[in-house]
Amino acid sequence: TQSTWGHSECLFFFAERGAARPAKSHKMAFFIITLALMLSVVVHAAEPDTLRTGPEIIRSKGYTCEEHAITTEDGYILMVWRIPSRGSRPVLLQHGVMDTGDTWVLNSRTESLAFILADRGYDVWIGNNRGSRYSLGHRTLKTSSEAYWAFTMDEMARYDIVGMVQYIRSVTSKAKIDYIGHSQGTYQMFANLASNHSIAASIDHYIAMAPVVYLKHCSSPLLDALSHTDSDEILNFFDHKAFLPETSFSQWLLPSFCEENPTLCGDVLYIMLGYDNATLNVTRWPVYLGHYPAGTSTLDICHWAQAIRTGTFQMYDFGVLKNLLKYGQPTPPRYDLTSIRGVKIALLSGGNDEVGDPADVAQLLALLPKELVVHHQQWANAAHIDFVWSPTAFRTFYPVLLNVLKS
Repeated sequence: TQSTWGHSECLFFFAERGAARPAKSHKMAFFIITLALMLSVVVHAAEPDTLRTGPEIIRSKGYTCEEHAITTEDGYILMVWRIPSRGSRPVLLQHGVMDTGDTWVLNSRTESLAFILADRGYDVWIGNNRGSRYSLGHRTLKTSSEAYWAFTMDEMARYDIVGMVQYIRSVTSKAKIDYIGHSQGTYQMFANLASNHSIAASIDHYIAMAPVVYLKHCSSPLLDALSHTDSDEILNFFDHKAFLPETSFSQWLLPSFCEENPTLCGDVLYIMLGYDNATLNVTRWPVYLGHYPAGTSTLDICHWAQAIRTGTFQMYDFGVLKNLLKYGQPTPPRYDLTSIRGVKIALLSGGNDEVGDPADVAQLLALLPKELVVHHQQWANAAHIDFVWSPTAFRTFYPVLLNVLKS
């Protein structure tokens, strides 16, 4: 039965690999930590960016921020932000799993990629996937319904990316845009390019940071544990709806607690993302945890778990009967990377990435048409989240990225 403590217990629910139910010690640990939070936190986080929205952060750094609402073909309403430079080259930044567009602006204006691109004259657009904090709207469905949450990375690839790219082209009158994805943001683009090819002609450069397509070797503690748990159990535990949505616990209590207990918050980040302590700015942890996690569908997380279990790049597996109804075949269709055409692709990866493991990136690289890959670089010590949150990214990864865009 579901704990009375609700969704936040998931960190402990899946703490032991393959465990179908949380260990008593984990329940007790969760109870003690939650109680301590409730008793000790009485003030807001000292860093104002912790509680600011993405647009508020952008404006606080002196930039103009436009907020655009885009309705996808299947009715989801997505928020996309723009740091405008009219007439300049558009570039779309797309975040990873359980993240939002906030991820591109959480460090200083000299360290955050969105600001670095804006300062160099790019017309910067920042996307927010369906089901995340900023994109919870729909023409007809309510977030309280299971139907709203019936999506995975497949729909993000088929509808979200397409809607954003078409909208940006329409507003800017540009034939092509550049696309930079992180984590799940790379999966979405690869899935689209390898299936219906609907936006290939609209993309000039595609830069995939910490790319995830194949996940067989993923060792991120949370995702790895979920991959050893039956999908039906995961769906039932979260009522077939949201997975780790933003709550008062995540946005207010946890960041404040981080200021006094950074080691514990480092553990929380490690469970969710996997990272190297030495590469992140510890003083910014309250900011990061004030914005992450920001939710996705439980079905999307189940898709991740399937990808880890099967080691394949394919659509969501609903089971034989539902597959026949949805796909017209008993197994889910696979995405064909060898069919991608017409896009210049750069891969920036990390040797210490526990989500996008180097072995899985190598498999991706081997299947991409060689004439499309204009650059691949791997940093031996880089972890998954370093590409967006590391305070040194501006002098390690981003100069390479900027050179690719200029090529």
